[in-house]
Amino acid sequence: AELHLPALRTRAAEFDPKTRARFLAGALVPGAWYAHAQRFRRWYCRELAALFRTVDVILAPVTPYPAFPIGQAFIEIGGQKLQAAGHLGVYTQPLSFAGLPVVAAPVVGSGPLPLGVQIVAAPWREDLALRVAAAAEALGAAVSHIPEIVAEVTEAFMRYERALIANDVAELDALFWQSPHTLRYGIGENLYGYDAIAAFRSGRPLIDLTRRLMNTVITTYGRDTATVNTEFQRVGATASGRQSHVWLRTAVGWQVAAAHVSLLPPRTPST
Repeated sequence: AELHLPALRTRAAEFDPKTRARFLAGALVPGAWYAHAQRFRRWYCRELAALFRTVDVILAPVTPYPAFPIGQAFIEIGGQKLQAAGHLGVYTQPLSFAGLPVVAAPVVGSGPLPLGVQIVAAPWREDLALRVAAAAEALGAAVSHIPEIVAEVTEAFMRYERALIANDVAELDALFWQSPHTLRYGIGENLYGYDAIAAFRSGRPLIDLTRRLMNTVITTYGRDTATVNTEFQRVGATASGRQSHVWLRTAVGWQVAAAHVSLLPPRTPST
């Protein structure tokens, strides 16, 4: 909260409402509570250090329930109706609180929607968490890439690329998630919400966006989330750029929920 306090004072409207509420709540915590929490954290970390003298890694659920559809507000656990988003971090927060290295991997065969497992290691033992994750993937217990999902996201991204080069505004709009939570950080603008992105795109002058893609990496996380990261160089340009997308499977197919574009400065010849 302290890190973001200056921006909260001057540009509060630019924060997602739920994120803003969390930062403000943190900023209002009394100093005595903060000091007590730090003492508790020191005790908690000592207890974890003692535990890791007897085990290599800890396995724990990522969430108390599988992923839920976008827009679902409540979920039922043990006969109780709970806020879906409000309980997502009950198993991750105690580990983040201690600063432990964690690999979260989707479990194979968990059902129609993904469920994750946390592989938790002692401080500075990221190597153990990654080795266990790799072994789980090799044994078929955890999966990072599902070939048919990679193919679906690749096809969606190429639709985006063709629409971008052709200045097909309608197709580009259709490929972005129609939500106030969608965002796009461009080279010269920050856009929050689908409406702002669509308005920017419709008002942008037509220019030649033909480009060459390089080092494109598509990563899937279960069956409904993916990232696409690529470098690009426009025809006739000396500078190259970077682009990152977060893709979600929605009711109408794969759509972009977050996008970032930036340009790298031209490389100077070495002497």
